[in-house]
Amino acid sequence: MLEQFIEERKHAADLRNWIDTYAVNAGQDSETELTRMCEWARARLREYEPLLSPTRLSTMLRDRELFPAVDPLLERAGEAPPEDSFSSRPGPKNHSRRPNVL
Repeated sequence: MLEQFIEERKHAADLRNWIDTYAVNAGQDSETELTRMCEWARARLREYEPLLSPTRLSTMLRDRELFPAVDPLLERAGEAPPEDSFSSRPGPKNHSRRPNVL
């Protein structure tokens, strides 16, 4: 989810940069394809920006319960670890032979 949010923000920044670069040229003639493309890009950015707000990200995190105030994965002080803790799983096998080295 974080990677997706970062990619969306990069996409919006690229779009803003493109608009800033080409809008000056497009403004010189109001009836060109470049002008219409800049108008389209501005409209797309207006639709896209609300999706990148911190409020939306907070809502998504809360809805998915990814970072709760109390982390259920942390052991509580004074409590025994659960039966299926990671320490009860078999560890990696140790091999006595040396790896092949070229």
